[in-house]
Amino acid sequence: MIKFILLTAWYELNVIGVIVGAGFTILTFIVSLYFTNKYQSKKERQNTILIITQSNGRLFSLIYSGSLDSNNIEYIDLRNEIEKSNILYVLPHDIRPPFIDLYKIFLSDTKYYKQNKKYIHQQLVDIVSKIEEYGADAFEHK
Repeated sequence: MIKFILLTAWYELNVIGVIVGAGFTILTFIVSLYFTNKYQSKKERQNTILIITQSNGRLFSLIYSGSLDSNNIEYIDLRNEIEKSNILYVLPHDIRPPFIDLYKIFLSDTKYYKQNKKYIHQQLVDIVSKIEEYGADAFEHK
């Protein structure tokens, strides 16, 4: 048998076909697994955002209305809702930074708040745009 393999030309062997077929199958499996996990991860984040926005409807209503117009921000109500909500640790990582900045502005001392009040509108716009990137219908009044 070994003599036969050694005397046969390398391109006539079925082993090469088996190796190429197995490699192609493994590569297809890995690629499909990657895309499936990527889709599931995005779907899980989208569901998390939907649950958070539904359970904190007043907060996200204020965020959405404030992101549309900087003159339409209800600062006192927004501050009260931010103090009541405890959603920072359950938010997806890419939405968390604008919320952290918003928390810092609202929950800091008066001097810091007055210095950074002008950035609140931009933080609200960033939050809304990040949520909309997921395609989540979080804001019913679009």
